[in-house]
Amino acid sequence: MPSRKRKTDKKRRIVVIALVVLLLALSAVLLSPSCRSFVRQLPLVSQVEHFLFGVDPVIPEADAYGLDISRYQGDIDWKSLRQIHFDPVTRRQLPSSNAAAVSISFIFAKASEGATHVDSTIKRNRVNVRKLSIPFGAYHVLTLANSKAQAANFISNAKLRKGDLVPVIDLEEDILGSYANNRVKDTLLNVAKRLARRYGHKPIIYGSHKYINRIGLPEGYPLWIARYRNGKCPQNADIWQFTDRGTVPGISQYVDLNALYADRFRLSDYVLSK
Repeated sequence: MPSRKRKTDKKRRIVVIALVVLLLALSAVLLSPSCRSFVRQLPLVSQVEHFLFGVDPVIPEADAYGLDISRYQGDIDWKSLRQIHFDPVTRRQLPSSNAAAVSISFIFAKASEGATHVDSTIKRNRVNVRKLSIPFGAYHVLTLANSKAQAANFISNAKLRKGDLVPVIDLEEDILGSYANNRVKDTLLNVAKRLARRYGHKPIIYGSHKYINRIGLPEGYPLWIARYRNGKCPQNADIWQFTDRGTVPGISQYVDLNALYADRFRLSDYVLSK
């Protein structure tokens, strides 16, 4: 007769096999697109996702929408890059859908960083955005390098012209956050003044809501503020970057999505006239 130990081992194996089969079946269901879509719409899941990843779960109602891109977006299918899609009920963003969509009204591309770095995709991004007849703009990531060299680096590589959007200076906290606020502000203003002289318009200043408030920028500069964990546009934002995990047809990687409100920022006021 088989021992009690053998019977117990056999039962354990049966239970383990049954659990494995059950888990595989459950995984297949949970990983299906329809189930993932449903689960992500649950309020608790949305809140957890928002807290962990800074994902804004909805496309906010706004007057215009735009993208900012760099080499991190990889190869772009420009023929498909026209709209941002979302679920008409939940307003959750979707990779592609015919249910509801808003047009992409502007695109900013990274041109330069510091005194010497050039984004490897700026030339093709500039050419292709202009071909789409979507307003094109470019941005410069600020460092504490020489201000004159930084401005020259941007001007020579952005190659902005009449009809393009005014330049943007990008304040990245992971680059600048360890330096004194006054030192960052002085460099920023020196670069900004040089760009204003070159283009006849003050540049837009970009940064996170927390970092912009920490530096305490002088008045008179339009602000492009990133805030993901709150579903409302910051009070001091002219442009609101509401998520860094946008999904749009034509771009396989996540992309930043931005909203404009006509009572704060009219795109036509920020077009270069020379």
